[in-house]
Amino acid sequence: MGNEPQKISAGEGFNALVDAMGTLVQVFCRHLPPEAGPQVANELERLARVCGINGKAASAMLLNDLAEAARSRNDGPDTKH
Repeated sequence: MGNEPQKISAGEGFNALVDAMGTLVQVFCRHLPPEAGPQVANELERLARVCGINGKAASAMLLNDLAEAARSRNDGPDTKH
C-alpha cells in the first residue's frame, strides 16, 4: 500500500522539471569562471526572445527561468522559496 507511485498533476511535473533544470544550470555555472555566469544568462535570454518571436511562449518562459538560475549561480536549490 505504501509503495504505490505518487500521483502528481501535469503542472507539478512541469514545475519539478523547471526546478531541476534550473539547479543543473546553477551547478554548471558554478564550475565556470565567475564572469561566465552572466554570459550564459545573456545567451539564454537571447534564445528566450527568439522563442517569443516565434510564438513559443512556454519555451521562452523556461529559458528565462534558466537565465535567472545562471545569474544566481551561488544559490542552492529552492532558495527562492
